[in-house]
Amino acid sequence: MSTPPLRYCCILLTALVALAGPVATAPTRTPLAAALHSSQPAEARATPSASPITPDPQQGYIFRFLPGSGVFSGTFPIPPPGSHPIGVAAVPGTDHQDIWFTLPDANLIGRLIYTDTAHTSFVTYPIPTANSIPLNVAYSGGTVWFTEYAGNRIGRLDSIIGVIAEYIVPTANSGPADISAAPDGTLWFSEQTGNKLAELDPSTGAFTEYSDPGTQSPQQPYGIFVQNDNTIWVTEPNRGWVSRLIPPNGWSPVGIGVGTYPYDLAVDGAGIPWVLERGINSICGIITGTLQGCLYQYPIPAPASAPAAIVIENNTSRWFTESGANQLGHMTGPPNVAFQEYPLPVPGLWPQGLALAGDGSLWIVAQPRQQLYQPLIFR
Repeated sequence: MSTPPLRYCCILLTALVALAGPVATAPTRTPLAAALHSSQPAEARATPSASPITPDPQQGYIFRFLPGSGVFSGTFPIPPPGSHPIGVAAVPGTDHQDIWFTLPDANLIGRLIYTDTAHTSFVTYPIPTANSIPLNVAYSGGTVWFTEYAGNRIGRLDSIIGVIAEYIVPTANSGPADISAAPDGTLWFSEQTGNKLAELDPSTGAFTEYSDPGTQSPQQPYGIFVQNDNTIWVTEPNRGWVSRLIPPNGWSPVGIGVGTYPYDLAVDGAGIPWVLERGINSICGIITGTLQGCLYQYPIPAPASAPAAIVIENNTSRWFTESGANQLGHMTGPPNVAFQEYPLPVPGLWPQGLALAGDGSLWIVAQPRQQLYQPLIFR
């Protein structure tokens, strides 16, 4: 695996990648019936969240936040102790919410079953491939999908029976990083070391990979957002680009500046991509009619906030995690742009993934700062 091209140091990655060993090259098309492995979930562990919680900055957490009242309504320590969650997805159930998340250092997919603050439980699902470094997670059609960065696989977890299947990415050592579901049910993901975008058709298990023989191919792509079935956006942090792909070969790069370090992005209902710029601690809005870079750019109030993940509540409301400041950020406008920042209930953490649930609540995963887990790019 290539040397991490980022400015942030890694504590656990070197050991995990060394243990992972070589990854086999897969055929370009992997049928759904030829899943590599399957695994069963571990037992659920009840967590009565109504009991007092002693904050522990060495512990990984999930937080529930209510935008309407501006308060955190739940604090849930993640088993096992010392976990380092990265990605998260919120899924409504019939009488509860399922909060799915990745645990790269433990090589697990986690699930918080939330009924109310007094009734919660956790389930963990071991990933068949050892030391695979699961990063980000998406939900589509009753199935949880996730990237395995070191394992070079896309994982599929049946949310009903709890069995995991894995599919090898055609490009060897491609570094699957971020993942997003399209309205038609296909899954799109970034290949960070493969310098490609890829699509997985869950009905057939077939992969389609996209690159360009010229300079417009993505370079170390990370954050991905599917605007619709035919429009996919991706960030290229090291190059300072955001690129749009209209399959099969309609690449449109947007240079927003070397050193801006565009990291994650989301597209609002007006079609405007909003980009977290880690390098200059700002949020950028791109006008897609011109693709001339950031026509809106707004500094985040907290210095060195290291924004990690962003979700769109509506066309004038965006929420994002501030890893460096241990806060949840909120940006409203334009016009009349304003920021609000909410410190997490437990001090000394590094908030990562963020999900907006169907009931309007926000779910944040945060990891211990003292022993930061970082893949090639962390959330």
